[in-house]
Amino acid sequence: MAETRINIHVPTDATPQTTVDLIYALTRDGSPVKFDTSKEMLDFASSVGISTRSEIQTFATYLGLLEKNDTGIGLSESGRAFSQIHGDAQADVLHVLMYIGWSETAPLNFLPSWAYRRCCDTYWDAGGFEISSAFLDHLVEGTTSVARETFSDTDAAVDEVSFSRKSLSGIHKWLEPLNPPVLIEKRFKRRNFCPPAALSLALGWVIRDLRAIEDSDILLTPQKQEALCRICLLEPIALNRALDWAIVSYPNLYSQAARSGVFGRTIRLKHRPTLQDFIA
Repeated sequence: MAETRINIHVPTDATPQTTVDLIYALTRDGSPVKFDTSKEMLDFASSVGISTRSEIQTFATYLGLLEKNDTGIGLSESGRAFSQIHGDAQADVLHVLMYIGWSETAPLNFLPSWAYRRCCDTYWDAGGFEISSAFLDHLVEGTTSVARETFSDTDAAVDEVSFSRKSLSGIHKWLEPLNPPVLIEKRFKRRNFCPPAALSLALGWVIRDLRAIEDSDILLTPQKQEALCRICLLEPIALNRALDWAIVSYPNLYSQAARSGVFGRTIRLKHRPTLQDFIA
């Protein structure tokens, strides 16, 4: 059996903007609910002036905004909910979906998400720094090396890793529209706030291994708090304020104010966060 190439490349065509454009086009009155084939959806995208690059459709499917099965491809319930999230938060929500899209349970699925998470973590670990050409070259080399090690136990061809400086340009396309920003000219900087929708979605992923969370105290240990900061590219000192704002913003999701203690911060959720919780 032929080995799978490790394609962790993040294309420059599948971006938050092209994703939003496609989702909005599919929610307009008179737009087809579903297409029999991916090509038909691409033809529709072309007819309304959207790029026909197949990567846009592929990424939107992995992000859960489109659903594809034996009967065709169309907008998912999550995609419909996303179209109703306030525009100022959409780029941050897409960033979180991109960060959490890869899973160890299906290691060869959505590999660009693995690369995206890896590079975001590298940036967060470094704090604030100038993004030099030498740094980018080093990041390409390091990411490629870690990919070979990470996927060595799979059926993938670890000697064939698709990742380059162009991949980093693709990653930056997802980071550039974040608000507040993390990329300013040629500098990365952790930020001091994160939109409540994105932070709450990230929280749901951080506590994904907890079985029963409804109306139960959830302890955000230092490890979980760090994971939240990594996903949201937050300064750790800014997390409590961002959580406070999320709790106030979504009383339908949080059942009471968070409490701080010796071992971390405790919160309560009414249910696991979904995109439907953030409809404006």
